[in-house]
Amino acid sequence: MRILQVIAYIDRGGAERVALQLAAGLVAAHHEAAIAAGHGAWEDRVVEAGARYFPLPDHAASMPAFVAETRALRHAIAAFRPDVLHTHNVAVTVSTALAARTLRPRVAMVTTFHGVPPERYRLAARLLAVAGGRVAACSQTVGDQLIKAGLPGRRVEVIPNSTGVPAVAPETAAALRRELRTPGRYLVVGVGRAVEQKAWQVLLDAAVQVPDTDFVIVGDGPLLHSLSRDAYDRGVPVRFLGGRDDVPAILEIADCFVSTSVWEGLPVSLLEALHAGLPGVVTGVDGVPDIVGPSFVLVPPQAPDRVAAGLRTVLADITRYRDLAGATAASLRSEGPEQMVAAYARLYDGALASARRARSTP
Repeated sequence: MRILQVIAYIDRGGAERVALQLAAGLVAAHHEAAIAAGHGAWEDRVVEAGARYFPLPDHAASMPAFVAETRALRHAIAAFRPDVLHTHNVAVTVSTALAARTLRPRVAMVTTFHGVPPERYRLAARLLAVAGGRVAACSQTVGDQLIKAGLPGRRVEVIPNSTGVPAVAPETAAALRRELRTPGRYLVVGVGRAVEQKAWQVLLDAAVQVPDTDFVIVGDGPLLHSLSRDAYDRGVPVRFLGGRDDVPAILEIADCFVSTSVWEGLPVSLLEALHAGLPGVVTGVDGVPDIVGPSFVLVPPQAPDRVAAGLRTVLADITRYRDLAGATAASLRSEGPEQMVAAYARLYDGALASARRARSTP
């Protein structure tokens, strides 16, 4: 099979990591893979995965940008001639479906739905219904919410995000400890872009209530400068590191993971924390409760006092929580990107068979 994935940007992020892992897995299984995406920090990783890269113009909410993106997608589809188009999230799905409809023969479509804010589910369901094709929800809860919003259940399949965590060299871990850890203090790590969705301002309000603890946040984004400035001005022990490619190593040296998101699909950073054997405190939104166990404390969004209380609870009994997290990590060792790739391959087969039947129908 020839599979062309389409994503807004190939930058550091969870959906992007899923796309890259999927491309590498498809190539390993002797399929041909390509990714069409806007420019980003991980462009080189597309080629490293063995896939072909088609650059797209910057994704933006304007008609000229939409037209430019659709034109570039039409070119990518015509050049690669995929059997299956696999899009990630809703806006890209709309432009890809429009580009594909001008070409013959029609190409099978699959969309991975990584989640949207709660108030946008109905619109997402309507747009995905019009775009056509199969929809893979990244978690059971996300899939249930999408069906509840109006997308027919026969169109939805749950394929959870997955990740693999590379081994961390001892010298790498030692260097990071010197860079990020202060003797006698705990280290709590958060991973996510500096955007409103991640609500890192809540963590700033919580951090001042957690003694003897330093916090580091990994991720780029438009709010990075203002959050960093706010933390500095207030004397809050939170460092914003920006985008980095050594997240697994940073998790390796941490005591605890934290997430304050107001919505999520199934965050890959949380999966990485689970694989690393970290306990954590996370907002119990969307697909998050589907995967965390007793090593995590769930809190409501926009509740800094609850985040602080959860962190104090975990850090006060860190040995027990690390033991629980270690047991979870051990149970996950048999799970990885291979299962996700196999599930998508089956979904591609079904979508391709449906497309062929549609072509043969008079």
